[in-house]
Amino acid sequence: MKDQLDWQNLLEKLSQASDEDAVEAAKLLSQQDHEQSILSLIQFARSKQPPYRRELALYALAWMHNSQFIDTFIQVLGDLSEVENVRGQAAEALGMLFDQNSGQIYYHKAESALLEHISDSSPVVRFWCCYGLGNMRSHRAVEQLKAIQAQDHVLCPGWWYVSKEAEDALARIAGQGNNDSTLANLATFAEEDRVLAELGMSDYTAMLEQED
Repeated sequence: MKDQLDWQNLLEKLSQASDEDAVEAAKLLSQQDHEQSILSLIQFARSKQPPYRRELALYALAWMHNSQFIDTFIQVLGDLSEVENVRGQAAEALGMLFDQNSGQIYYHKAESALLEHISDSSPVVRFWCCYGLGNMRSHRAVEQLKAIQAQDHVLCPGWWYVSKEAEDALARIAGQGNNDSTLANLATFAEEDRVLAELGMSDYTAMLEQED
């Protein structure tokens, strides 16, 4: 009974609390293995809750590392009416579920979904598809990732350029990217952000293309 009350209280916080408290609730929900709490999270992720709260529900599900959620993640990723951050979280979640040692049917299903949307119109979705495919060590993605690395110098808000994430994904696939590059990439982006302020986005994008 106490466990049921705990996850119900956490779900209520996910829905109604401040953003900061909702994040903490999502982290705690990711540690739940109660069947009803999982079903409620899946329903929450596909509900009419505000996008950020749905994104947090997917975050909680992603950190459970449970392949039974694959269809939910694929549905959200493929829902073009959904906001890009929620779809991006679904792409990240797919990449967190599987590696090449996973069952081939599920691995191939997740990999195919990410490959299908790696050219999406949203840079957020493209960014997280790159991340997911790199995390999965997807050799089928190599050629597309190389093209993105060379051409897609669009910024993923809050992170870095899609081309940089494609570069990192290729490194992970090649076995050269075992360390988390987040801090280094954010530091690099902070410096590039200063340059952007001086040059303007269009000039800086042109400069990147010349370097390629």
